[in-house]
Amino acid sequence: MKPVGTNCSCDSGPAEDLPSAQAAQSPGLRKRLLPWLLWSQLVPAPLAMLVPEAVAPAGAAVLGFAVARLAPPPEQAMGLLGLRRPSAGWLPTTLILLLPILTWSRLVALPLAVAVPVGEAVEPPLGSFLTLVVFAPLFEELLFRGLLLELWRPKGRLVALCFTSLLFALGHGLWLLPSTLLIGWFLGWLAWEYNSIWPAFAVHAANNLFSTVLGRYLLGSPEGAAFGSLAVATVLFAGLVLSFRARAQLRSALVAPWHDLPPGTRRRTLATELGAAVRLWPVAVVVVLCLINMLSGAIATRW
Repeated sequence: MKPVGTNCSCDSGPAEDLPSAQAAQSPGLRKRLLPWLLWSQLVPAPLAMLVPEAVAPAGAAVLGFAVARLAPPPEQAMGLLGLRRPSAGWLPTTLILLLPILTWSRLVALPLAVAVPVGEAVEPPLGSFLTLVVFAPLFEELLFRGLLLELWRPKGRLVALCFTSLLFALGHGLWLLPSTLLIGWFLGWLAWEYNSIWPAFAVHAANNLFSTVLGRYLLGSPEGAAFGSLAVATVLFAGLVLSFRARAQLRSALVAPWHDLPPGTRRRTLATELGAAVRLWPVAVVVVLCLINMLSGAIATRW
């Protein structure tokens, strides 16, 4: 029986959207847009202390303003943010990969003893819930699997996935590094494979919904702890079973991009391209800020 979703061109990636592909390769566009990577982080920062729920929408607004200003016409700007209709076959592949992604992203975190956050059983305000489940995933998809993936698309699938997944993982702290690195890779693969951020956003939102409901409503209260533990065990078991069912898609996501480059040149090409990316000053500043945040978080956790 043919696995669900294998009708997609898993080994070579989808045909590129011409307006956004041409825009990503136009001279100077990356140089003009990359500073907005930094501004999308810094401009909303003051809101974190006042209105935390507004940080992600403000960041998305900054990205939208930058792309609309620097990459007209509108269809080109939308393409640079990955705001396109997904290619055919995205829904069955996204559905069959959802539980395996949730499962393996948590299993790889076990060596660092990363646990689901547990706190008081206080129901979060609606604004906070929407931020965690909708606005934050949407902003991150627009930034990482939208703008950055499109700008690095001319470098090829492997380089683009490595760059965006590494930057995504660095932004989530040291203890979540293995988990977010794996999730970032899968989300990038979905966005590349189906030429749109929407499949990646669906998985990202579902992952945050699972963590939010589990941490805030179940494991955060003595009454819900038993049910929460059962829910975790059920999801992990179902994810492992579906991993066998989705082995073709998992292989395409995890292995196929590495075949885009010859083995003899793969390491050198990745080192060259990622080094060149980090030497771009907006990327370098963001990486330094992420490393400082990771170090301070590690120190605070230890002491």
